[in-house]
Amino acid sequence: MKKILNHIISSNNFLSLIGQGIFALVGFGSLFLLTRSFSVEEFGVWILYLTAVTMVGMLRDGFLQTGLIRFISGVSKTYEKSYIGSSWVCGSVFTLTCILVIMLISIIDPVFVENSHFKLFFMWSPLFFILTMPYNYALSILQARMMFGKIIILRLIHQLSFFSFIIYNFFTPQPIEYLIYAHLICSSISSLYAITIGYSGVQYFFMYKKRQITELFNFGKYSAGTLLGTSLLKSSDIFIIGIFMGPAAAAFYSIPLKLIEMFEIILRSFVSVALPILSKASIKGNIQKVEHTFYKYTGVLTIIYIPIVIACFFLAEDFIIIFAGETYAHAAIIFRIFLIYALFLPIDRFTGVTLDSINQPEANLIKVSFMVVANVLGDLLAIYLFNEVWAVAIVTITTVLIGVFLGIYFLNRTITLSCLKIIPIGTIELKLLLTKFLFNQKT
Repeated sequence: MKKILNHIISSNNFLSLIGQGIFALVGFGSLFLLTRSFSVEEFGVWILYLTAVTMVGMLRDGFLQTGLIRFISGVSKTYEKSYIGSSWVCGSVFTLTCILVIMLISIIDPVFVENSHFKLFFMWSPLFFILTMPYNYALSILQARMMFGKIIILRLIHQLSFFSFIIYNFFTPQPIEYLIYAHLICSSISSLYAITIGYSGVQYFFMYKKRQITELFNFGKYSAGTLLGTSLLKSSDIFIIGIFMGPAAAAFYSIPLKLIEMFEIILRSFVSVALPILSKASIKGNIQKVEHTFYKYTGVLTIIYIPIVIACFFLAEDFIIIFAGETYAHAAIIFRIFLIYALFLPIDRFTGVTLDSINQPEANLIKVSFMVVANVLGDLLAIYLFNEVWAVAIVTITTVLIGVFLGIYFLNRTITLSCLKIIPIGTIELKLLLTKFLFNQKT
């Protein structure tokens, strides 16, 4: 039994999944306290700030760190260091450019900034982007090295320190700006730890090479758009609702959106393990392994999701009340709509990840771009016709179906995939995984 437990605990899938589970618990705990510490309007302002910094942060990460993970997976230490240094050079330029754009908008139209719901974003995001660079680079480097135990420690430092500020705020109420200050302090602590331990890779800054910078840029110009689009698929709903219906409506929409992260937890943990595997197989020209890995992860996740979706559908209102309180109870209908959307998340996400892994980021960008356009136009039409947040949620189902169709279409230009194989292969792989964990047999 001890051998079996050690085998399970040491597996990358388990470490990644348990890490995501811990972070989700902290996230749900934060949600529980924040919705009871601030008014709906104030909580909506915080959601708009967080959504905006996350979106710009994902643009930077997509431009640099997705490519970094791909290029340093399986290379020698010398090449790894030059790629990391080159990525840091690109990242510094990119971050400074973003900061200049934000400051320029604030200077050109200060009245707009002062009166908008995004005032806190324009005030504090430049500092946030600088402080989070070492932390974000450390996460990418550790993921490429498949050192998931260290990722858990690093993220726990960030999340638990911020959670402690939230607990203090719950018992000693503070203005909404307090959360911004706490967020910046915790980002500083996490980045300082990453630099001190040597995880951030900033020590390789001057080992950059022009060739590596060019490679990262050529890959990043597509993956940045892809990750920005992925972020917009979530954040565009919040932005559009916030602009046309106000922060309170954005707050109501954000609660079920946060709860749907229980599916993102499992998905992110599997993606973080699959991405280096897919990248290595692609670089070695092993198309059969790419295909099998796609079927394996997509199928297993879809099978796992089905019973969870059914249970959550019937308990939707209870989940909303437990995590956010009676005030947000009528957001249960939005949560039920999101559950239908969640069933298609594995195949949508893994078509995108596989496209990046086989060095077709431009195809993934086209896929995500179509999804973003459909989502934004659908949101605007839903608000115009119904002026209800549940109508905006329905649009997400159409959007993810477009993503699934385009993802399979683009992949089939290079490899041969069939949606009919996903569940059968997923079932076989799930049985093998259970056998491996229960009986400690190699598969």
